[in-house]
Amino acid sequence: MVSAFAHFWQAGRTWVRRVRALGVLDAELGAAIEARNARRRQVMRTVMERMIQRRGRPSATERAEVEEVLYALTSFEMFDALAGPKRSLEDIAPTVLRLARAALNQQDGSRR
Repeated sequence: MVSAFAHFWQAGRTWVRRVRALGVLDAELGAAIEARNARRRQVMRTVMERMIQRRGRPSATERAEVEEVLYALTSFEMFDALAGPKRSLEDIAPTVLRLARAALNQQDGSRR
């Protein structure tokens, strides 16, 4: 999933950046962007459901937080910021995947 988002965001990186910026100024475009984000959020919920079925975690108390972390990690803004001006979004996909796995492996008792 992380690789798919990296590939998707990379395919139109300059265009995506501009459209998302315009979405701040244009309410209709902003609503379309939010609708797309809502679908990505639903993907995160589905991932969480599958993880809970397979591994029994994250716990119910951690689920919402982990969903939010995964949602943020798979955002265009996260990929774009981590890649900076010199790397492709696909180059940083392993970093994002490592962070996602860390979020999924977080246990209730290991928080500081």
